[in-house]
Amino acid sequence: METSPKAQYKFTFTAGLLLRGTIVRDLERFCFENDLELDLRESKGWLESQYLVKISGTNDSITKTVPILTRYFNALQQAT
Repeated sequence: METSPKAQYKFTFTAGLLLRGTIVRDLERFCFENDLELDLRESKGWLESQYLVKISGTNDSITKTVPILTRYFNALQQAT
C-alpha cells in the first residue's frame, strides 16, 4: 500500500485577547475533522498572543487546507 508523501504548512498569526480562544478552538476542530496534526505554540501577552502554527498531513490534504485557512484568516482580519 502506497501512502501520500507528508507535508507541513507553517504560519504565524496574532490574536487579541477576545479572539484567541475562539481561533485556537476553531483550528483544533478543523484539524481534527480533516485528520491533520496540529502543533500550536503561543507567546502570550496581556492584550494579544502571537502563535506559530504547524499543520502536518498528506500532501493532498495540506494542498486543500491552505486556501481554506487563508480565507478564514482573511475574513477575521476584515472583521476587526
